Amino acid sequence: MKIFKLREFLLGRYLDDQGITLRNWRERTFTIVVSIGAAVGAIAYIASAISQFGQHNWLMLSIVTVAYFWLLGITLLKQIPYSLRAGSFILMLYVLGIATGLTKASVGDSRIWLITASILAVVFVGGRAGLISASISFATWLMMGLLFKLDILNYPYTHILSLIQPDNFSLWVNTGISALVASATITASIATVLNNLNTSLQQSHALTDELEEKTNQLQEQAKTLTHRSQTLETSVRINRTISSILDPDQLLYQAAKLVCEEFDLLHVGIFLTDKSGDAVSLQASSGGGGKTVPASGYRIPLGAGLINWAITNSQPRAVLENDESNPPPLQIKLSDTRSYAVLPLRRRDETLGAIVLQSQQPHIFGPNMLTTLQIMSDQIASLLDTAQLFIERETALEAERRSYSEMTRSAWKEILQTRASSGYRRDKRGITSIDSSVKIRPANVDLSTQTIPIQVRGQVIGYIDAKKSSGDRWALAEKELLENLAERLESALDTARLYEETQQRAAEE
Repeated sequence: MKIFKLREFLLGRYLDDQGITLRNWRERTFTIVVSIGAAVGAIAYIASAISQFGQHNWLMLSIVTVAYFWLLGITLLKQIPYSLRAGSFILMLYVLGIATGLTKASVGDSRIWLITASILAVVFVGGRAGLISASISFATWLMMGLLFKLDILNYPYTHILSLIQPDNFSLWVNTGISALVASATITASIATVLNNLNTSLQQSHALTDELEEKTNQLQEQAKTLTHRSQTLETSVRINRTISSILDPDQLLYQAAKLVCEEFDLLHVGIFLTDKSGDAVSLQASSGGGGKTVPASGYRIPLGAGLINWAITNSQPRAVLENDESNPPPLQIKLSDTRSYAVLPLRRRDETLGAIVLQSQQPHIFGPNMLTTLQIMSDQIASLLDTAQLFIERETALEAERRSYSEMTRSAWKEILQTRASSGYRRDKRGITSIDSSVKIRPANVDLSTQTIPIQVRGQVIGYIDAKKSSGDRWALAEKELLENLAERLESALDTARLYEETQQRAAEE
């Protein structure tokens, strides 16, 4: 487990919660580089310390010691700000380059440290810092050469001659160790940066794939919502069209026709349960695609099949092309049908029947569409219930109206038969009665005569005959006055008849 964590730390697999940024990369790369530098630098420090101690080069020994312990400090003390740690590390390499150049001139490790400082400045700080560091290193290198040339600094001939002796292996060891440290530091920093870039690229690809997947999901959801919205709009349009129809047969026919046309279905059939509840009969159908379909009145016994299941459970049921649920059979399935659904016609706690939908397209009756279609089916059932109640009420009212009208006609017939006079006439001589043998309704012989019928509950019981003595035509206002008079007379005569019957009944009792 620890080895895995070390590998994860060195290869840069850790991703913080906010994602890897350039500063995160630099800080992590710096941590790895200084850790490797501290580990490898221990060997270099020991070898250099032994060499410097043998040469009694106390200044260089002090510089190397301070540099190594400062390296340990910035490695372990992570509370120090990153900018200070990175800057001091680069400065340490720069100081090592200068110190090595002063003691070993051009044959030492000075160039290695100066080049390393410039490269790591690019990695840890940025390209501008790297250019500045490279310029400073180059200028420092030329400055040291100029100081040696002008004899301002004493050229270490003796030290250099002792180092380049064929039997002196310490030069190879020191320069090799310095090259090893610099190579390890540079290699680790570049490898870490490349690995972080690769990790970021993989993460970017993963995020891109996830984004594409989310986009596809959103597109599918948007398509589903759009289709459901269109289905709802179509259902509302169908219900709005048939809501004004109060004839149950016409309502069911229009509903089947509109559903078949609006949803582009092969066939739509509406079945209603018989009074016995043992079978359903086809009340309306539409479509068929040129195939022979059952005629209205076609009965299907209940007890088995998909229609029976939908009515019994009061739930919709759809069958797709590759449905493996072995649903109950559909008795009126057409040969071209590839998917079909049965919707119960639910009215409150009762199921009136079912709507059978058949389509030539597979997988058309998905869960969302089935839910929307069931809402439409419930609304059709409600409209059908309203139409049936309206017809029942109208039938009852018509029967009551006919019964009452017959009673009224019989009562007035009896009254007229028992009276000697059949009416009254008013003229210049005053009001006189009309004998029952006289014809009550004379024909209109000219425009000066008007005849208005007197009706009581739809039964004509008499007329008002009016004639102008001047022989002029009747004005429109005068005609309306006569009609209003007739209406008032109708109510008054019927009230008088009822009053007279009440008085007679009271007298008899």
